[in-house]
Amino acid sequence: RLLVSADEPPSARIVFPAQDQEVRLNDEVRVLFEATDDFGVAAVRRVTRIIGPGIERVRPVGLPEGQTNFTGRDGVVFRELGARPGDLVEVVYEVEDTNTLTGPRTARSAPRRFKIFSADERHALLLEREGELLEKMLLRLADRLELDTATDSSKAAARLHKRYLGIVAAEGAYLSFFDALVRDLAEDSLTTEIVRASFREI
Repeated sequence: RLLVSADEPPSARIVFPAQDQEVRLNDEVRVLFEATDDFGVAAVRRVTRIIGPGIERVRPVGLPEGQTNFTGRDGVVFRELGARPGDLVEVVYEVEDTNTLTGPRTARSAPRRFKIFSADERHALLLEREGELLEKMLLRLADRLELDTATDSSKAAARLHKRYLGIVAAEGAYLSFFDALVRDLAEDSLTTEIVRASFREI
């Protein structure tokens, strides 16, 4: 009696890192991937693409040697891919099965995306946050100026107290925003020391 089994397509997935990341250009990111096939994995390839320019590179990784379940490790160095600061790099793993009759069949993992850190982009975002901070400062000042503490009734006093609590909560959020911005400016290589000192003195 001859039993015939259908050949299912292979599959691949990236186990680690579990999510997209921001990285430095010279970083090497360690990747753990899995490739499976019901009759055996013939090959695994890493496919990288720089979003925008569309530069794609394909590189064999691992030696599955026909294993039905293969776990491999890889190291991705973004400078070697031709990436530049500000680029978004997509990484997938492509698996090929051992079907030599009607195949081979291939499948790709879900992509993992890596944003290459850019000092210029980070500085531009900090400038936007500085403008947002100024708007928050003006709103806090306006709230204080509009707060009329004169009242002659218990209902008005209750409304005044509620509004005051709202102002206090808003100022707490503003201070948290301010502290975070000061910390980020301290780490920003494009922010001048004069600007850093000015924020520390506020």
